[in-house]
Amino acid sequence: MKNHNDIANELLGASYDSMDERTQNVARHVTKRQHITKNLSQELDGQASFGQRAADAVASWMFICMFVSVMVAWVILNSVVLSQRNAAFDPYILLNLFLSI
Repeated sequence: MKNHNDIANELLGASYDSMDERTQNVARHVTKRQHITKNLSQELDGQASFGQRAADAVASWMFICMFVSVMVAWVILNSVVLSQRNAAFDPYILLNLFLSI
């Protein structure tokens, strides 16, 4: 296993002792094969406000699938079922209103 100085010479072309603290930190992490960055999404999950959590819930795949299902049911109801009875309930005005919101 290589040490910090070997990694510094091989990858960065300088001795470990001649580097600044940040570059030494990179060399240490490369030697240990560790990530340097933090996973901010895990840190921010605990600090999210009510509004942020509500926005995450609304933007979920479950919401998107439910929205698409309702829109498909709306189109089928207006296009097929009610047109067979000659009783067009809504000529897509209310649907257009919902979608524009």
